[in-house]
Amino acid sequence: MRTAVRFSLAFILSLLIELGFIEILESLKKPEREEVRQVIKISLIKQKEQRVEIKREIRKKGKKEVKKASIPKKKPEIVSEKPLKKLPKKQKKEKEKPKKPGGLKPLQGNLPAYYIDAIRSGIEENIFYPLEAIERGEEGIVSVNFTLDRKGEVVECKPLNGKSNILQEATCIAIKRAKFPPIPDTIKNDKLTFQLEIEYNLESVK
Repeated sequence: MRTAVRFSLAFILSLLIELGFIEILESLKKPEREEVRQVIKISLIKQKEQRVEIKREIRKKGKKEVKKASIPKKKPEIVSEKPLKKLPKKQKKEKEKPKKPGGLKPLQGNLPAYYIDAIRSGIEENIFYPLEAIERGEEGIVSVNFTLDRKGEVVECKPLNGKSNILQEATCIAIKRAKFPPIPDTIKNDKLTFQLEIEYNLESVK
C-alpha cells in the first residue's frame, strides 16, 4: 500500500512540474512588443462643398448737409438728393486651408457602393501603428496604390508618398492582411486598382 501511495504522489508531482515547465516555455515565446492598434476611419474621396465666409468692405460717401434758407411767407425750396453711388465690392483672398487625407479612391469608375464600402472596412480592421514608428516619433500622411485580382486578393501594393518608410510598409502590410470580397460579376475588369491616403497621428495612440 505504501509503495502505491508513493508511486501516485510521485506521478502527481511529476505532472505538476511538467505543466509548470510548459507554462514557462509559452511565456518565453510571447513577444515582448506588440503592435499598437489604431482605429482610422477611412472616408471615400468626395469633394464636399466648403462654405467660405467672405467679408466685404463697402465704402459709402457721406451725405452733405444742405441748409434750407427759410423765407417768410414762402414755401421752402425742395432740394433733391441724388442716390449714393456704390463702389465695386472688394473680395478678400481666400486663405488656403490644409488638405485632409483623401481616404479611399477607386481608380476605375462605375463600381458599386457596397463593394467600395467592403474594401474600406477591410482596411480599417487591419490598420495598425508600428511600435518602432511610435518610438521614433514618426507620423504623417501616407499614400499608396494597391491592386486586387478577380478573387479579391492583393496583387500589388505600391507606396506613392510619405516621409516614413516604416508607416508606408505598415500600410501595405495592413492591406495585404485584409480580406476583400471578389470582384462583382457585373464588373468586367479582371483587376481593380485603388488609391489609399491615410494619416498616422501620434495623439491617437497616447
